[in-house]
Amino acid sequence: GATTPLSLFLFSLSTVVAAENGRLFHRAATDAITGLFNLRFMHARLGIEISVARRYGEQLSLVVLDIDDFERVNDLHRHPAGDEMLREFGAILKSSCRDSDIVCRIGGDEFAAILPDAGSLEALKVCSRIQQHLERMRFREGVRLTASIGISAYPDHAADADELARFDQGARYWVKRHGKDHVLVYDPAVGAGVDD
Repeated sequence: GATTPLSLFLFSLSTVVAAENGRLFHRAATDAITGLFNLRFMHARLGIEISVARRYGEQLSLVVLDIDDFERVNDLHRHPAGDEMLREFGAILKSSCRDSDIVCRIGGDEFAAILPDAGSLEALKVCSRIQQHLERMRFREGVRLTASIGISAYPDHAADADELARFDQGARYWVKRHGKDHVLVYDPAVGAGVDD
């Protein structure tokens, strides 16, 4: 067959629908300020990546970062400047991670990176790069941002996505309570005191 006007129309329509679906997915899966993936996407993807790691006997790490004292930065410099800092912080994370890592903004001042096929040692290397970038980076009006960072790994620390996120949170809270601007790999001895 010859191409008919109807088949051309249907092809054009399906192309438009596919493009619109792509735009809708992008909007639903990404954070409006930074353009990184959002919390909903992170939870869905973390489950998938753990399934892949389990199937192939690989490791996986979750790195979650809280920008230290960001509310104070926002109060001092106002929200447009705060948004600009969040974008720059997100760019630093993205450039510090590997191409295969999934970088997300999961809350106001919280970011995460899913590191497929990476144990806590590889995650520490990524965090070291992030900290080096932050050390050198001066944001608007000379502001220096630091982050409290937690790392948890599958299968070393956790058996599923919920445990991984909970243990990572425990590590971050410990860092927040003990001086901030530090990285901590989850440790059951530390995690035991998380709910105190």
